[in-house]
Amino acid sequence: MILKVFKTENKIERDKTMDELNEWGAKVFNDAYKYYSDLARNENENVFKIFDDWWKGKCVSTEEYMSKHTKENNDLAYGIIMTAISNGFG
Repeated sequence: MILKVFKTENKIERDKTMDELNEWGAKVFNDAYKYYSDLARNENENVFKIFDDWWKGKCVSTEEYMSKHTKENNDLAYGIIMTAISNGFG
């Protein structure tokens, strides 16, 4: 029955459903960002910076980028990043 919502002749219901799905998706991603960024921030601000850059689309795996941070901070951030990826956020 739900598939009928997406038929083009039912544009009002389709748009309403898409709006609800988009709102739900935005909430999920906002909650995930808060959770993982809090994990990173609990380590230290540099780990948070690495995580935040990655979340916002910056490549954090280049030698140039990694040289800006200690190996320990990179390792901590990558652990958090890999956890986020394994949970569908990457």
